[in-house]
Amino acid sequence: FAGPEGGRALVSVTDLAFRPDGAVLASAAEHAREVRLWDVADGRLLSAYAADGGSLRLAFSPDGSALAACEQSH
Repeated sequence: FAGPEGGRALVSVTDLAFRPDGAVLASAAEHAREVRLWDVADGRLLSAYAADGGSLRLAFSPDGSALAACEQSH
């Protein structure tokens, strides 16, 4: 997958979740402190959201309309 500047996204990914229809992949990156949404068909970054940090875990709702992200305590 390409990063926002078109280059490779080199971050430490802590979790991945596919939307139930398989069209979108969510990734959580601890060191980058963000959640990214990717178009699976072409690898394009759709959006990125700031996170507070920590080891994030992701889950889509069964219908794919919502994405939950929570910090896992160590």
